[in-house]
Amino acid sequence: MDDTTRQARERREQAQDFLTANPNAHSVGIGGTIYDCNGYEMARNMIEETLKLYGAGLTPAGNVITPRGLETNVELVVHRGRLRAEGEGQLLFSGPATPAAVCRFVENFWYWSKSGAPESP
Repeated sequence: MDDTTRQARERREQAQDFLTANPNAHSVGIGGTIYDCNGYEMARNMIEETLKLYGAGLTPAGNVITPRGLETNVELVVHRGRLRAEGEGQLLFSGPATPAAVCRFVENFWYWSKSGAPESP
């Protein structure tokens, strides 16, 4: 297991411990990431659910999987409350961490429509 995976697991466990000890809390921020009451990253869930509207998804590392099942080198992450699309070290898009921003990015960058059929590979 690499250091990034180990750190993510430790943060998730910290979030679960905090939320178990504080039953009135609905979410907690640890290491710049917001976790819900089940210890899942809320931002990642939002991105995945929005990409499903296009027939797309995310790899465990956060890279976009196209509706055709191809893994891209574009990573969608939320950092300090902002959605960032990064590819090969370059910032491709930055916007608010909202489903509308995810939609705006994939529709403008790949010309996807919510039917799931991209106009370009």
